[in-house]
Amino acid sequence: GNNGYYDFKKDMHDMKKKPLINEDGTVDYKNSLNLAIIKEGELLATYIPPTDGSSGMDIYGNILPSLGRGKDILQLRGKGIRCDDSKVNYYAEYSGHIVMDGSRISIEKLYSINGDLDLETGNIHFDGDVEVMGDVRSGMEINAKGSVFIHGHVGASKITAGENITIEKGIQGRDNCEITATGDVACKFVERCYIAAEGNVYADSILNARVKASKQVLVTSKSGVVVGCEVYGMTGVIVKEAGNDAGTPTLIRAGIPKTEYVRARELTERIKKIDEQTAELNEHMEMLSFAEHHDSSNTVAEKKTQIMRAKIVLASDRKVCQEELDKIRPNEKEREEAFELFGYNYEKKI
Repeated sequence: GNNGYYDFKKDMHDMKKKPLINEDGTVDYKNSLNLAIIKEGELLATYIPPTDGSSGMDIYGNILPSLGRGKDILQLRGKGIRCDDSKVNYYAEYSGHIVMDGSRISIEKLYSINGDLDLETGNIHFDGDVEVMGDVRSGMEINAKGSVFIHGHVGASKITAGENITIEKGIQGRDNCEITATGDVACKFVERCYIAAEGNVYADSILNARVKASKQVLVTSKSGVVVGCEVYGMTGVIVKEAGNDAGTPTLIRAGIPKTEYVRARELTERIKKIDEQTAELNEHMEMLSFAEHHDSSNTVAEKKTQIMRAKIVLASDRKVCQEELDKIRPNEKEREEAFELFGYNYEKKI
């Protein structure tokens, strides 16, 4: 019989696919890497059990007995995988990068590149954390739902993180670099790039760049200087030295945009009114449900239908308002704090 084996439902190793040919005839080498990734709860592998052997026949017509049943193989083991009660199906306990070493499987929340991120490795799109031991070369892209750790320099590239971004050396963006983080951004120096963080931005120096933080921008080292920049920190900007003797234009802003502040107030009031209207409709619906037991006419049913339609419209309107309000970062408490400190868009031109 055949021996047991595992039917893997996911790619178990990172794969380099054939480079894409763009419409203009150019070749895209940057997006040619397929990571072996899996999502939480996704089926990783199914065990196919061994089969019984069957009898055969030699060239003289003699019956040959079966050699027996095939052999079982060891159960899959590793980190981040679980087996169901049937010992047949294996699932991912959490989302991550599949690493297979011999017969051992691990699902890692960190995807690490032991060198530079360049055309040979390709762009990285990963649900967890990403670590680059070397540099991120110009033209490359990292998109991580977790944090990004870069031990070298960053060129004219695009880096997006769902948490924090840490760059041990610095950024030389050549006016074509975009760094975006839901958390903090920290790096040695910033030059000719755009940074947007929903947390704080930390740097030793910022030159000819645009930096925006929903909390603070802090440039406080011994060599901390901001020159030729547009720097915005909603709850404050702390720098050791701003501008230079040559008079290079430098703009520092704090506080909140008035339009954003007013719009947030409008959306909050609108959501409050919608909730009040919905509560009134619910009361009317209860009254109609009670009346329905005593009056089975179509009039009551029609009124209930009208109320349901009105509730659907209000719910849709509330969802749109809430989504817009959620995009106005950061939260209400921090907006109020910034308003008390600076009011609307406090500016200092140097």
